[in-house]
Amino acid sequence: MIQQTKEFTKPRVVAIDVLRGLALFGVLSVNLMQEFRVSIFLQLLAPPEPQAWLDQLAQGIVSLLFSFKAIAVFSMLFGYGLSMQYQSLRARGRAMVLLERRLIVLLLFGLLHLIYLWNGDILTHYAIAGFIVLPFLLLPKPYLLASAGFALLIFLLPQWQPWTIQWASAEHLRLVVAAANEIYPHGSYAQIMQLRWDELPLIFQLHQFVFPRTLALFLFGAWCHRIDLVSKLQSNRRQTFSLAIGGASIYLLERVMERYGLFFESPTVTSIFINLAPVILAIAYAALVLIFCNASADGNARGENQASQGKLSIAFAAVGKMAFTNYLMQSLILTWIFYGYGFGQFNKMSEANGLGLACAIYLAQIALSLMWLRRFQLGPLEWLWRSMMFGRWQPIRRCQTTHD
Repeated sequence: MIQQTKEFTKPRVVAIDVLRGLALFGVLSVNLMQEFRVSIFLQLLAPPEPQAWLDQLAQGIVSLLFSFKAIAVFSMLFGYGLSMQYQSLRARGRAMVLLERRLIVLLLFGLLHLIYLWNGDILTHYAIAGFIVLPFLLLPKPYLLASAGFALLIFLLPQWQPWTIQWASAEHLRLVVAAANEIYPHGSYAQIMQLRWDELPLIFQLHQFVFPRTLALFLFGAWCHRIDLVSKLQSNRRQTFSLAIGGASIYLLERVMERYGLFFESPTVTSIFINLAPVILAIAYAALVLIFCNASADGNARGENQASQGKLSIAFAAVGKMAFTNYLMQSLILTWIFYGYGFGQFNKMSEANGLGLACAIYLAQIALSLMWLRRFQLGPLEWLWRSMMFGRWQPIRRCQTTHD
């Protein structure tokens, strides 16, 4: 068993780690199915529907449960963590300096990941958004929430955005997809690196489109920490469950309307509904995880047999606590599986096999994370990130005490 340190015994911290671990599985599934297995730009076209029912099921699961939702949860958690770190470091009088250094290190990792491994990197995006959000952490709670709402409106109403995105034509996207189908499964590392570089302008457009949403979710996550929303939701289980059901219902309504073309007369209202629904479902996911973690904590406190819930919480929390390490590990594994300098499975693997592979990788990461955390306080890259932030090597073994 993992040694139950103080960090693991607080229900609030466990809930956040569990939620982060679950979100990482969603991110892995979406990345593998939509961005490693095939070209990331295929989703901007009208991709062919899978024929086999297992492939249809796998595609439906990833699309319904994880696409745009998992990354939304991850973004809220990043903002939550940024606010938590600021509150923790503020007493030392150098919170902003340390957080700026932390984001600089994240930006460095992100650029290395982006240039040398995979151009679907999210770390660079998060580091830039984090720098913008930092000053907002100084605002009172109502203004923090209002800022989140304003950023979300900018995302939902593109006419408010200070930039105009010139989306590539379908013909150009088809050429890009064709080049990916030729080079990624057969090319050398140098050829693949060149193609990744050539794709960056189109990648930038995707980041440009979702950037206001990222800012909104960072700010909303920070507000959730400031008002201690996690504890409040866990102590009001019935209301939290109602929130989760309501959010899921809104999302399912959007999917049904999209499936049958039953949308509003106003294109603007339709666009807002389509783009807002995944964010609402992401909040519903978070609420359900909070209920699960609170039920597990209450059961253990009463001495009831909650072994299965406890083991699941520990497993997901371990992956979540090492999310940075596990995220980059996923890129290493998937580039080796799908690119030509590895097994060259790009555009060859079925949807069902892709989802199965995602499950296998995630189970392996659970086992590795549990093994690592039996002896160490932090994941290896988390430790390096923390050490670079503080400017000196941080203790990593469980028998050591961390001095910041």
